[in-house]
Amino acid sequence: SELERSTLLSSAVGTIDEKALPKLRDRLAAIPSAVLPFASSGAGVDVVVVVLKRDREVLDRALRDLGFRRIEIPDELRRLSSDFISQVDGEIEALRGKLEGLTAEFDEATAGAVPRLVNLLERVEAAILLTRIKDYCKLTERTCIFSGWVPRDRVDALAARIRKRTGGKAVVEVADAESIRKVREGKVEVPVLLKNPSQLKPFQMLVSGYGMPRYNTVDPTLFVAVTFLIMFGMMFGDLGQGLVLVAGGLVTSARSARFRDIGKLVAACGVSSSVFGLLYGSVFGVEGLIPAIWVRPLEGISDLFKVAVGFGVIVVSLGIILNIVNSVRSHSFVEDFFDKSGPLVGMVYWSGIGIAVTVMMSSGRVPHPAVVTGLFVVPLVLFFLKGPLLKALGRRREAFAEGVGTYIMEGMVEVLEILMGYLANTVSFIRVAAFGLAHAGLFVAVFSLADLVAAKPGGAVASTMILILGNVLIILLEGLIVTIQALRLEYYEFFSKFFRTSTAEYKPVFMGRFVGTGNVKGGG
Repeated sequence: SELERSTLLSSAVGTIDEKALPKLRDRLAAIPSAVLPFASSGAGVDVVVVVLKRDREVLDRALRDLGFRRIEIPDELRRLSSDFISQVDGEIEALRGKLEGLTAEFDEATAGAVPRLVNLLERVEAAILLTRIKDYCKLTERTCIFSGWVPRDRVDALAARIRKRTGGKAVVEVADAESIRKVREGKVEVPVLLKNPSQLKPFQMLVSGYGMPRYNTVDPTLFVAVTFLIMFGMMFGDLGQGLVLVAGGLVTSARSARFRDIGKLVAACGVSSSVFGLLYGSVFGVEGLIPAIWVRPLEGISDLFKVAVGFGVIVVSLGIILNIVNSVRSHSFVEDFFDKSGPLVGMVYWSGIGIAVTVMMSSGRVPHPAVVTGLFVVPLVLFFLKGPLLKALGRRREAFAEGVGTYIMEGMVEVLEILMGYLANTVSFIRVAAFGLAHAGLFVAVFSLADLVAAKPGGAVASTMILILGNVLIILLEGLIVTIQALRLEYYEFFSKFFRTSTAEYKPVFMGRFVGTGNVKGGG
């Protein structure tokens, strides 16, 4: 009866020759179908066939070709009798009791077997570890030599333990990564282990999502923590919702070891949201409960956009500075001087910002041409001539590797890319202000809908529910969107200026006492 009333399924009940049953299954194999035999009668088999409504013609054609004979089911058989239901319930209870008995037997067997299995697993893992270590060793009849990486702050402890375990019959040679020829030549990457306090671990997770910073370059975790929280708070500024995030993050961190760092990150974002909520004077979207220390988003749009662009200038500038620091630490300052995020382009960017600010603050008056030329035009010309200059400095074999014409075209495209790219990078931070306005605008929409419903019968309860559900929706949906936007700005506008990705993450062969949270600084 249920099948016959279905709006999605078509079914047929009848008898088919036993030899034709496999053919029926083959004919229906190309469509979603079920062929369910339930009884035998001589050479025939009683079956129920079920397909989708859209495939009814395919079913009818197959049944007609294979001599299917429909069975009319009497009305009294279309309903389950109480005796049958009782019989099935009894069988279910019997099976449930049998299942409980089997579960108890399984638990008893597991309790006895697990310790032995754990012991075997440990022995297998130890054997695998030993085999892996042997792969790194060179052996003679009486000696063994091996090398590897260890965090610098663990070198002395490791050397002392090796000497102790060998009775002093060992020679331990320690070398800084920079002193190894293959490292200097770039043929071997030094493994990296980030060093950050527990408070920054959640933000280290965001950095690792982009990649591991190369050895001897800046770990940006601290800068990510500061800039990410400022952007999140500015886009999601509300005291009430921020406190909800703090509570949710702390509960998650306390109850789940697996999601502890995520909980800490949510709590930190909640603190930032609460701080900006005080600056905006917003509590669950209500702007009359507390005064705005700074500005209300919908009333100070211009101020919000100015701060967002100014913050973008700071972040982009920080990216250029970190790239210069990385160049110095990697001993590649001369080559990176002409990099798209190097000192020369940084001078172009900062002078361009200075000229733009001067023009806006002096009602369109352009700075002296000598200033514009010296600070903006000359660095661009030097960047355009980087090929001949690097050739003159002995850092490049040919000034025009692919010909003068190609060099000129590529140089012009690069100059244009720098000018447009840095403008786009800076303007992109306007989205921080835009999402701050969107956050306030969503509250306006929720309150308007609540006011509309409140005037109707029973509207007080409905209005309250709309306010609660509206806040929940904003926290979940916009919280996710704001997080994605903040990460996008970190990865594309900030990291793209300086981040040098490493493919060698520090992974010790034995996760024991020598694995700390220190940054790998070499030691071969």
